[in-house]
Amino acid sequence: MNNLKIFLALLVLGISSCTPKQTITIEFEELHGLSVDADVLFKGVKIGNVDKVEITQDGSLLVDIGISKEITLPEKVEFVLFSQNIFGTKAIGINEKPDIEPIVLTEIQQGIIEDSSIVNTFMTIGKDLIEITEGDLNKKDSLLKELKKIEERIEKLEQDK
Repeated sequence: MNNLKIFLALLVLGISSCTPKQTITIEFEELHGLSVDADVLFKGVKIGNVDKVEITQDGSLLVDIGISKEITLPEKVEFVLFSQNIFGTKAIGINEKPDIEPIVLTEIQQGIIEDSSIVNTFMTIGKDLIEITEGDLNKKDSLLKELKKIEERIEKLEQDK
Protein backbone atom coordinates (compact mmCIF):
# COMPACT_ATOMS: atom_id res chain seq x y z
CA MET A 1 0.00 0.00 0.00
CA ASN A 2 2.85 2.39 0.87
CA ASN A 3 4.51 1.65 -2.48
CA LEU A 4 1.29 2.62 -4.26
CA LYS A 5 1.16 5.94 -2.37
CA ILE A 6 4.78 6.68 -3.26
CA PHE A 7 4.15 5.78 -6.90
CA LEU A 8 1.08 8.06 -7.09
CA ALA A 9 2.94 10.93 -5.43
CA LEU A 10 5.81 10.62 -7.90
CA LEU A 11 3.37 10.42 -10.80
CA VAL A 12 1.59 13.61 -9.71
CA LEU A 13 4.92 15.41 -9.25
CA GLY A 14 6.11 14.24 -12.64
CA ILE A 15 2.96 15.39 -14.40
CA SER A 16 2.93 18.82 -12.70
CA SER A 17 6.59 19.42 -13.56
CA CYS A 18 5.94 18.61 -17.23
CA THR A 19 3.68 21.61 -17.84
CA PRO A 20 4.39 22.65 -21.42
CA LYS A 21 6.22 25.94 -21.68
CA GLN A 22 7.57 28.21 -24.32
CA THR A 23 11.23 29.20 -24.25
CA ILE A 24 12.34 32.70 -25.16
CA THR A 25 16.05 33.49 -25.57
CA ILE A 26 17.25 36.97 -24.62
CA GLU A 27 20.70 38.47 -25.15
CA PHE A 28 22.09 40.89 -22.55
CA GLU A 29 25.33 42.90 -22.47
CA GLU A 30 25.76 42.12 -18.76
CA LEU A 31 23.84 39.99 -16.28
CA HIS A 32 24.52 41.79 -12.98
CA GLY A 33 24.02 38.62 -10.92
CA LEU A 34 21.00 37.15 -12.70
CA SER A 35 20.81 33.42 -12.01
CA VAL A 36 18.91 30.33 -13.03
CA ASP A 37 15.44 30.17 -11.41
CA ALA A 38 15.16 33.98 -11.20
CA ASP A 39 11.61 35.27 -11.64
CA VAL A 40 10.13 36.39 -14.95
CA LEU A 41 7.36 38.95 -14.43
CA PHE A 42 4.68 40.44 -16.66
CA LYS A 43 2.69 43.34 -15.20
CA GLY A 44 4.12 42.43 -11.79
CA VAL A 45 2.87 38.84 -11.95
CA LYS A 46 5.29 35.93 -12.01
CA ILE A 47 4.75 34.01 -15.24
CA GLY A 48 7.97 32.02 -15.48
CA ASN A 49 11.60 31.54 -14.53
CA VAL A 50 15.07 31.81 -15.95
CA ASP A 51 15.88 28.30 -17.19
CA LYS A 52 19.42 28.77 -18.52
CA VAL A 53 22.25 31.31 -18.57
CA GLU A 54 24.92 30.81 -21.21
CA ILE A 55 28.06 32.52 -22.42
CA THR A 56 28.60 31.75 -26.09
CA GLN A 57 31.98 31.31 -27.79
CA ASP A 58 31.78 34.87 -29.15
CA GLY A 59 31.15 36.23 -25.63
CA SER A 60 27.41 36.86 -25.94
CA LEU A 61 25.33 36.39 -22.80
CA LEU A 62 22.17 34.44 -23.56
CA VAL A 63 19.33 33.81 -21.13
CA ASP A 64 16.56 31.28 -21.75
CA ILE A 65 13.32 32.00 -19.94
CA GLY A 66 10.49 29.52 -19.63
CA ILE A 67 6.90 30.75 -19.70
CA SER A 68 3.77 28.63 -19.60
CA LYS A 69 2.33 28.00 -23.07
CA GLU A 70 -0.98 29.18 -21.65
CA ILE A 71 0.44 32.73 -21.44
CA THR A 72 0.07 34.82 -24.59
CA LEU A 73 2.39 37.81 -24.63
CA PRO A 74 1.55 40.96 -26.58
CA GLU A 75 3.49 41.38 -29.84
CA LYS A 76 5.26 44.55 -28.72
CA VAL A 77 7.22 43.90 -25.55
CA GLU A 78 10.70 44.48 -24.18
CA PHE A 79 12.68 42.29 -21.79
CA VAL A 80 14.24 44.23 -18.90
CA LEU A 81 16.77 42.96 -16.36
CA PHE A 82 16.06 44.71 -13.05
CA SER A 83 16.53 44.48 -9.28
CA GLN A 84 13.41 43.23 -7.53
CA ASN A 85 14.33 44.64 -4.14
CA ILE A 86 16.96 46.58 -2.21
CA PHE A 87 18.99 43.39 -1.77
CA GLY A 88 19.68 43.26 -5.51
CA THR A 89 17.70 40.12 -6.34
CA LYS A 90 17.54 40.11 -10.14
CA ALA A 91 14.54 39.32 -12.29
CA ILE A 92 13.41 39.82 -15.87
CA GLY A 93 10.41 42.01 -16.48
CA ILE A 94 8.39 41.84 -19.67
CA ASN A 95 6.96 45.28 -20.43
CA GLU A 96 4.46 46.25 -23.09
CA LYS A 97 5.96 48.85 -25.40
CA PRO A 98 3.48 49.98 -28.10
CA ASP A 99 6.04 52.18 -29.93
CA ILE A 100 8.44 49.35 -30.91
CA GLU A 101 8.46 46.72 -33.63
CA PRO A 102 6.61 43.46 -32.94
CA ILE A 103 8.87 40.68 -31.68
CA VAL A 104 9.28 37.21 -33.14
CA LEU A 105 9.50 34.85 -30.19
CA THR A 106 11.55 32.27 -32.09
CA GLU A 107 14.36 34.81 -32.60
CA ILE A 108 16.86 35.96 -29.98
CA GLN A 109 15.50 39.04 -28.22
CA GLN A 110 17.67 41.99 -27.20
CA GLY A 111 17.42 42.59 -23.45
CA ILE A 112 17.59 45.92 -21.69
CA ILE A 113 19.31 46.57 -18.37
CA GLU A 114 17.39 48.85 -16.05
CA ASP A 115 19.39 51.78 -14.75
CA SER A 116 19.80 50.74 -11.15
CA SER A 117 22.94 52.49 -10.05
CA ILE A 118 23.51 52.15 -6.36
CA VAL A 119 23.46 55.93 -5.89
CA ASN A 120 19.95 56.18 -7.36
CA THR A 121 18.81 53.31 -5.15
CA PHE A 122 20.14 54.97 -2.00
CA MET A 123 18.71 58.33 -2.99
CA THR A 124 15.25 56.78 -3.39
CA ILE A 125 15.56 55.05 -0.03
CA GLY A 126 16.74 58.31 1.52
CA LYS A 127 13.75 60.23 0.19
CA ASP A 128 11.40 57.56 1.56
CA LEU A 129 13.08 57.71 4.97
CA ILE A 130 12.83 61.49 5.07
CA GLU A 131 9.11 61.30 4.35
CA ILE A 132 8.69 58.74 7.14
CA THR A 133 10.50 60.92 9.68
CA GLU A 134 8.97 64.22 8.56
CA GLY A 135 8.17 66.31 11.59
CA ASP A 136 10.90 64.89 13.83
CA LEU A 137 13.89 67.16 13.10
CA ASN A 138 16.36 65.12 15.20
CA LYS A 139 15.63 61.91 13.29
CA LYS A 140 15.63 63.76 9.99
CA ASP A 141 19.00 65.39 10.67
CA SER A 142 20.56 62.10 11.77
CA LEU A 143 19.28 60.30 8.67
CA LEU A 144 20.55 63.02 6.36
CA LYS A 145 24.02 62.81 7.90
CA GLU A 146 24.09 59.02 7.47
CA LEU A 147 22.86 59.23 3.89
CA LYS A 148 25.51 61.85 3.10
CA LYS A 149 28.21 59.49 4.44
CA ILE A 150 26.85 56.63 2.34
CA GLU A 151 26.70 58.83 -0.75
CA GLU A 152 30.32 59.93 -0.24
CA ARG A 153 31.46 56.30 0.13
CA ILE A 154 29.61 55.30 -3.03
CA GLU A 155 31.07 58.19 -5.02
CA LYS A 156 34.55 57.20 -3.85
CA LEU A 157 33.92 53.56 -4.88
CA GLU A 158 32.72 54.67 -8.31
CA GLN A 159 35.79 56.88 -8.78
CA ASP A 160 38.09 53.99 -7.84
CA LYS A 161 36.64 51.76 -10.58
